Amino acid sequence: PPTGYPDTASAWLTASNLLARWAFVQALAGGRIDGVKVNLAPLIGAATTPEAIVAALNQALLDGSLPGTSRQAIAASLAGSQAPTLPLAAASLAQRLPATVGLVLACPDFQVK
Repeated sequence: PPTGYPDTASAWLTASNLLARWAFVQALAGGRIDGVKVNLAPLIGAATTPEAIVAALNQALLDGSLPGTSRQAIAASLAGSQAPTLPLAAASLAQRLPATVGLVLACPDFQVK
């Protein structure tokens, strides 16, 4: 008789499976999936600084469970060459937000949800 799908990390968290998940979330957040439109703005509300944006994404997508080191790394990536406590220009935010959402969705903390 069938035994169902295995419930072990080794069966699901292979390198190729993780890479496929990462590619999917980047495509989803970046609006590159035919027939799917994603509005990312409601996820961040009025947040304008990289730290506040990542905090909002953490709450919206991970119920606040993203560790501080991951939040800091993602905020630094979003900030680029500026301090993560300074507001991003609207054009920079629009360009960088999809990749930032993809990073949050691709983080190990989301993968185990």
